[in-house]
Amino acid sequence: MKSICQKYLIMVLALAAFAACTKEKDPNLLIIANNANYPPYEFVNKQGELVGLDIDVAHALAKELGKKLIIKEMDFDAQILALKQGKVDLIISGLYITPSRSKEIFLVPYIPQEASPLSVIFWKKKPEINSLSDLENYLDGKPVTIQSGNYLEGTLQGFGRLNVRGLNGPTEQILDLKYQKSEAAAVETFVAKTLTSGNENLYSVELALPSKDQSMLVGIGVAKFNSGLRDKIEHAVDSLKKDGSLGEIVKKWRKI
Repeated sequence: MKSICQKYLIMVLALAAFAACTKEKDPNLLIIANNANYPPYEFVNKQGELVGLDIDVAHALAKELGKKLIIKEMDFDAQILALKQGKVDLIISGLYITPSRSKEIFLVPYIPQEASPLSVIFWKKKPEINSLSDLENYLDGKPVTIQSGNYLEGTLQGFGRLNVRGLNGPTEQILDLKYQKSEAAAVETFVAKTLTSGNENLYSVELALPSKDQSMLVGIGVAKFNSGLRDKIEHAVDSLKKDGSLGEIVKKWRKI
């Protein structure tokens, strides 16, 4: 009898698992992967609200598609896997379009500007640095941090003797500087402007990127198996560009 009960229980659990796996998502929902750790793309403000350029874009897209928006917080380097597994519909999280990412997922360009230059942030000092070679010589093996998964990570790792450490994002990078675990923090220039604004302890130096990294665009990630959604996102982005909504969102957040 016990054996029969066990077999019955296993069968019930298997059927439940099958039902969970095959259950269709609510077509009225748009589930977005985001990491609120990259101002001004996405961050939590002093009022505890999730805000930023990507958050406004996500709301605008959901409205354009007539869907209810759900934003799932997850580490930046876990987002592509979640997308490929169907746990989220889109990634809107400051995701730069690179050849390696384009092999894994669809990427729909949405920010009508090229990538900003690289900025390096220092704690209570501003050294005379004008190039990546200068940075390499100045650091002399001391660590510089970058957000794990950011396209700049590969740029820095492939340059000379730079000792590059990946962290979750700018918040952790600044704390790392403060407690002298690293010597510098590398971020995009307009991100550096957000971080250094009103913080007298932080100083940034702007450096030119290698030519191969100067024309990357930010994209919305869509799973390869979801070409229908990709087409809808492309159409929605085009509509937001034409009516000026997307340009206003970018202008608003890149001024901050």
